[in-house]
Amino acid sequence: MLTAIGYYAPILAPIFVIALQIDLLKSIRKGNEVNLQARICDFLHWLLLSCIAMSTWLAGGISLGWFVLQLGILVVIGLQIESHTQFLGSRSSLLSATLAGLCALILGLLTGYARYSDHASLGWGTIMDSVSSIIAIMLVMGFIRHDLETISKNHTGYTRAMFIKGLLCNVCVTLGWLNVMSKGSWHDPLNWIQNFGFSFVIITGNAIYLRYYLLYEYYRFQQQKTA
Repeated sequence: MLTAIGYYAPILAPIFVIALQIDLLKSIRKGNEVNLQARICDFLHWLLLSCIAMSTWLAGGISLGWFVLQLGILVVIGLQIESHTQFLGSRSSLLSATLAGLCALILGLLTGYARYSDHASLGWGTIMDSVSSIIAIMLVMGFIRHDLETISKNHTGYTRAMFIKGLLCNVCVTLGWLNVMSKGSWHDPLNWIQNFGFSFVIITGNAIYLRYYLLYEYYRFQQQKTA
């Protein structure tokens, strides 16, 4: 039962992310202040996570739906960026979103193939996952830093509901991570080494996002108090 929940729960994670990204897109279109640099970092972050999701699926850890829905996230964030730059609806936007999706698919397949075909404890697939996860977290820290620069001055472009959806996403992904790790022994260092990329993204990402949300609440409270 718990294995089934852990296998399919991550499918809900990108749905929550798509919902919060749509909230941001609506906010941008309404003319609210949302940080552009943060959106670019977030796009690159999800591009890398798509690669990790693909390789994890090929290793039997998650369902393919997780990867497919992450492509939807890339499309919505791409629309956010183009709303900022006032090119929404152009042919170049569709082309850019398509190319980004193809890049994620190709990189994911290469990483997944390397991980699936190399059974060494520290094979190329594991190394590629690990490197991608570290870069992804650096990009998360980048988009959060840029967002907080804007939120600290004006939080109105970011809603509390958006952050709640992000927290729900983290819960779903954590269940998926627990399922992946439970396939081996929690006390086996090799299990942690082989799943380092996924584990690093989940543990570090959850901690960073929680801090992000708490700082949002702090700035929101301070600005409402002085309004």
